[in-house]
Amino acid sequence: MTTNDRQRAQEALRIQETLRFNKNVYEQHYRSRGYMLRYEQMYRAARIPHLLRQAGVHLESPGFSVLDYGFGAGHLLLAFQKASKVVGVEFSSSAVERARQA
Repeated sequence: MTTNDRQRAQEALRIQETLRFNKNVYEQHYRSRGYMLRYEQMYRAARIPHLLRQAGVHLESPGFSVLDYGFGAGHLLLAFQKASKVVGVEFSSSAVERARQA
């Protein structure tokens, strides 16, 4: 095995460890009992549509597609529910469960 191969293998292990750590953190976060009662979550749900309108995004008019990578509890996806196509990608199954409840 060359030095470059070893370095690539070590980097791949670090990436896997980081992803595993992040997934565990978010699994716990979205499963916590008071998650939706936290001010920050309620604030985001109310604030995101307002900020998008200020940026000139017309949420009421269909005809556009949205991709949200790492959508968490789906606050941004909810704002785009009238879009022609909405796709969300999330690796935390508990976040996906929360988004489905929203």
